[in-house]
Amino acid sequence: MTIEEFFEYIINKEKEKDKALMKHIKATENFHTITGVKYTDMPKAKGKVLGFDDLMANIEDSYNGYLEKKKQYLELYDFYLKYINKLNNQTYRIIIENFYIHGERYKQLVNTLISFFRIEYSIDYVRQLKFKAKKEFEKLIDDAAIKEIEELLATFDNEK
Repeated sequence: MTIEEFFEYIINKEKEKDKALMKHIKATENFHTITGVKYTDMPKAKGKVLGFDDLMANIEDSYNGYLEKKKQYLELYDFYLKYINKLNNQTYRIIIENFYIHGERYKQLVNTLISFFRIEYSIDYVRQLKFKAKKEFEKLIDDAAIKEIEELLATFDNEK
């Protein structure tokens, strides 16, 4: 398994989380468009008929869906950090996390290294470091890691 395939799961989960958030935002906007009232301003009394039950249920469902996707994303993030932290070199850890999880490209990586870690490298040197970090990380992707992530993903399927 390549490093790109290994990190594909969290990238896909982040997309699912973002879609769920967009769905929730759309539901609250639709409620506001139809009623002229912001959902956040509505009373949330149980058992009280507000006349917009379907719209409000849609908003609640979309929010709960988003929270579930976010929870799954954070579980995956913790899983990946556990493996990233096995790298001995701190710069490699920063590069792998920011490149493969956060989707930063070389210029962004250089800025991250300077801004947050006070490490100043050229873009070309960061490319070289990323290549070395990738090779080191791929050594960590063994059958046990693949089995562990598959088991974690299976728990997400069972929660539905």
